Amino acid sequence: MRVIPSQRLIYTQMLRDYLNKYREKYSPGAIEYIINNFLNHEDLKGEADILMQIYDLLGLLDKSENYYLGFAETVAKKYGLDCRFLEVGGGYFPAFSYHLDQLQQEANSSGTITVYDPKLVVTGLGNVHLRHSMFTSETSIDEFDVLVGIMPCDATKIMIKKATEAHKEFYIAMCGCIPDNELSKYSYMMMYTSPIPFWIDDVYGLAKEQTKDGFEVTYEDNPYGAPYPVISSRKR
Repeated sequence: MRVIPSQRLIYTQMLRDYLNKYREKYSPGAIEYIINNFLNHEDLKGEADILMQIYDLLGLLDKSENYYLGFAETVAKKYGLDCRFLEVGGGYFPAFSYHLDQLQQEANSSGTITVYDPKLVVTGLGNVHLRHSMFTSETSIDEFDVLVGIMPCDATKIMIKKATEAHKEFYIAMCGCIPDNELSKYSYMMMYTSPIPFWIDDVYGLAKEQTKDGFEVTYEDNPYGAPYPVISSRKR
């Protein structure tokens, strides 16, 4: 988001209005991060979703840098709009679900979009089904066709395992986070090199288990400049 000096006051007021509405739903640390960084980002590649989602909601992103919109369009093209989608870890403002819902409404499709995240600040968002709770290994996915995660962090392996067990498709844009319960596997190498590539290989290996059930599993570069891949599966 490029901030034009003459627009700083306008953007600041937009942020103030947003926080007046949602401040109580954020942690104090999140509020501090937002206020300190809101006007300070021009290169948004790999930027934290906490800011990107606010920029998106306020209409401050160019289409070329709005990866939530871009991923919604990509998922719609890959799986069609008539699916029952589940987004895992949608963040404070579930921008991906918002854009996918808009595409479904514009196409008058029969598809749906549900999002899980205990941090959700919104209580209503178009036709999006909001679940203010954590997605876990015990969460039922029977009613869904495709699981989607845009940087789902700790939920990455859970999503893949559940999708594989239930013969569901999935689309995951990975991030650079390794769950705490997985870190010990890579601790021996952390003083020499980054464990992230090994974590990604581990996730990809888990995803490829779907191939035995007739799924095509793909590993692609992130199209929005993030150094982490998109791993997805599709029924052949």
